[in-house]
Amino acid sequence: GNLGYALMCAATVRDAIDILERYWHLRGRGVRLQVHSDDQSLFMELVPEISLSPVLTRLMLSSIVTSMLRGVEFLVPLLPGGIEMWLPGEPFEGVEAWQARLPPLRFSRPRVGLYLFGDLTLLDQPLPTANPEALRTALAQCERESALMERDDDVVTQVRIALVPGPQGYPSPEQLADILHQTPRTLRRRLQ
Repeated sequence: GNLGYALMCAATVRDAIDILERYWHLRGRGVRLQVHSDDQSLFMELVPEISLSPVLTRLMLSSIVTSMLRGVEFLVPLLPGGIEMWLPGEPFEGVEAWQARLPPLRFSRPRVGLYLFGDLTLLDQPLPTANPEALRTALAQCERESALMERDDDVVTQVRIALVPGPQGYPSPEQLADILHQTPRTLRRRLQ
């Protein structure tokens, strides 16, 4: 989509990472991306915003970190001195089968994400796919899409926050409406 096109048209990988963080909400629902960087490292942290079971959270975060890795590899075939995937929980069954195709995996870290360290000047090299005109167009489309989403984003965010399973499971639509102080019909209409 427009976000992927903007990432490919960015001037540098660092610019692409900044764009990804800015417009993450267009594709990364339920998980927030926070980028932390200094002279020697860059950490693309994933922070869950919805409550899922530990198994689903782990699967979701592991999949997203792997996708981020593949995106960085696409933009920078020669990666910086070091790259690690920080994943939640303990190593899962069968990890040995695909671990050789990935950078070092670090489990049970305090944060989850993609950690780059060492010579990060590679992130500032011009991308061969850079296209300033196409980038402006793609960013304008991302802004438009973002503006359209934000109209109803408050109710969506409120529903996500309220969708926490209790002893009897997830709340019903009627219970959600009650929690949000709305009628079920109004909640359905706002979600549509």
